[in-house]
Amino acid sequence: MKLRPPDLTRPSVSARFAALLALALMLLFPSSILWWHLTDTRPSSLDETRHMELAMDYRRWLVQDVPLTNVWSHAYPPVYHLSIIPAMSLGVPSETKVVMTNIFYLAVLLAGCILLGRSAKRPDWEGVLAAFLCAGYYGVFWVGRRALIDFPLMAWVTLSMGLLSRTEGFSSLRDSLLWGAACGIGLLIKAPFVFFSLGPVAWVFVTSRHAGKTRNLLAGLGVCVGICGPWYFWQSFYFMHEASNLATLVTASDTDPRTLAGWMYYIRMQLQMGRASLLFTALGIVMVFIRRQTNGTGLLVMWILSGYVMLSLLVNKDMRHTLPLVPALAIWRREGGEPSRPGVGVRWLFRRPHPFY
Repeated sequence: MKLRPPDLTRPSVSARFAALLALALMLLFPSSILWWHLTDTRPSSLDETRHMELAMDYRRWLVQDVPLTNVWSHAYPPVYHLSIIPAMSLGVPSETKVVMTNIFYLAVLLAGCILLGRSAKRPDWEGVLAAFLCAGYYGVFWVGRRALIDFPLMAWVTLSMGLLSRTEGFSSLRDSLLWGAACGIGLLIKAPFVFFSLGPVAWVFVTSRHAGKTRNLLAGLGVCVGICGPWYFWQSFYFMHEASNLATLVTASDTDPRTLAGWMYYIRMQLQMGRASLLFTALGIVMVFIRRQTNGTGLLVMWILSGYVMLSLLVNKDMRHTLPLVPALAIWRREGGEPSRPGVGVRWLFRRPHPFY
């Protein structure tokens, strides 16, 4: 009896499961926005109002050539506010239309999670699952609809980490240039993008043994500066003034970085958010160090450490600032080692779990 060769043109069970999971995510996410719109009766928050007003000011500046006098244009780079102009231009501007723009940023988050999974030689459905858990996490659910800009920041940080992992220690010039372009755009979404990038970039560079890593890193940084440099140069004085005021703004008690309480602030907030959330976060951290190491573990650890340290150095502390750390926590797996076998589907997911926290 002759065995037929495998049909390489047909997607595997694992690939089909990933596609179905991604489709479910892309359907459930806008449905949750509509549900929020129908049930939320609270007035717009300060952040929502601030970002929508700034976007409309940008629109008037672009279309009607009206001078841009909004003081927040010096503190917030323009990419996010430009991205929500098309949605706000459809009829009467509303926060629901603005939040619908997050569907695009969800796709960016999904792409970043898949890239990170592939770098660690994991199947695509695990990357989709990470994005699924991020989008469904109640902190992300709330911030994406109230603070607005932090959801796109989380998505773009994740994409940049995925592209950073693809450089394979800055051994590829093309991937290094793509990573640099993503960083330039990320810095034009929100300046704290750099908080979450410093540690991972340093880690990848130091641990790389590729002879051309310095050249490729500098090339990527050159693209980054070329994209975001003009805005920061033009706004340099005003941006530094506004940024320093925001960094030292007291928004809660015990946030001074010169005290132990200031460094423990986000841990205390995690305790207040629920024991279950803290338990699974702690288990994820512990398992990273006791399981067999896989590609990308160091990058994820530095992603967490870099973001936590830089955010803790600020007086202005808020749990929504930690949103870009959620994907890193989601990508830490329960057990590491070998890639999951392809073609196993849902039964493999529950029989031998490799879920993301």
